[in-house]
Amino acid sequence: MRNSIFKPYISFGSYVWALGMILFAVFLSYDSTNQYWYLGTLLIGFIIATMWCFVFFYTQYRIENQTLFIRGVIKSKQINLEAVSRVERNKVDWLIKNGRLYFWNPYRRGMKLYLNGSEELFINVGEDSGFLKQLLDLNPNIEVK
Repeated sequence: MRNSIFKPYISFGSYVWALGMILFAVFLSYDSTNQYWYLGTLLIGFIIATMWCFVFFYTQYRIENQTLFIRGVIKSKQINLEAVSRVERNKVDWLIKNGRLYFWNPYRRGMKLYLNGSEELFINVGEDSGFLKQLLDLNPNIEVK
């Protein structure tokens, strides 16, 4: 019985994105400094950036027995490792994918898990080699690309 916890990969670009959000809010409100909107906009920008960083630090991947538990801010998910058929490493997710806007996570490097041949799941594990090794130990039938 193994129980391993993996944290997400947080790139330097992620911190630049959060800082950019704050600077954008400051830039938009710079003309209103005499109307005291500047401080309010700066505060809102800081709150948004803090929430955005919280998304990274709260996310967690845990492998326990034959189950992968994914804890996220909005929802959590459980995946039976027998359902994983293939893993593709070194994949990148961008800001817009399949018509959906990923505002909180504009750029992610990680891997895709293919479940039962039809569903795919993107995960950005920091220690991807250790994570993948444990997946293969528990399910040696997983094809790795």
